[in-house]
Amino acid sequence: MKTKTYIEKAVMEHFKVSKEDLYDTSKNVYPFSAARSVLMYMLYASREYKIYEIQEMFGYSARRTVEYRIASVSSSVKKDVGKFAEDVRVIKEKLNEKIK
Repeated sequence: MKTKTYIEKAVMEHFKVSKEDLYDTSKNVYPFSAARSVLMYMLYASREYKIYEIQEMFGYSARRTVEYRIASVSSSVKKDVGKFAEDVRVIKEKLNEKIK
């Protein structure tokens, strides 16, 4: 299974959203927008996807949208504060458990 699939499944389980909801950019409320932001961050952090590839996955016309979402989550994770940092930590733990 590809990295993207593992990360998608973990994010969907954590936020309790469907794959359709995850990629539906018209849903700009929690948990959909948070799940989308965390997924973008984790895909980019995996170093397997570039910004433009993530932009295409979600159908955004502006690259800046993806950069902003990734930066927001990244800032929270680096400072280890906020909901995004907690979400990413929990999802990474789940992914690590599945690998073992």
